[in-house]
Amino acid sequence: MSAQQKEKLVDINSATADQLNALPGIGDKYAQKIIDGRPYARKTDLVRKKIVPQATYNKIASLIIAKQS
Repeated sequence: MSAQQKEKLVDINSATADQLNALPGIGDKYAQKIIDGRPYARKTDLVRKKIVPQATYNKIASLIIAKQS
């Protein structure tokens, strides 16, 4: 993955609701659940913590990252 691609990844620990909404399969409800469930140690926590279903996660996995502060 190039540095440019990494910059375009949506950080689930800091993204705004609008940024999360722009992801495929993520609407207002899931965006709010992601925000409410922060922080995440890794992006797979979205499924592990039952924030989004596996099928939705599969759509967004290559578009997100969970940066640590």
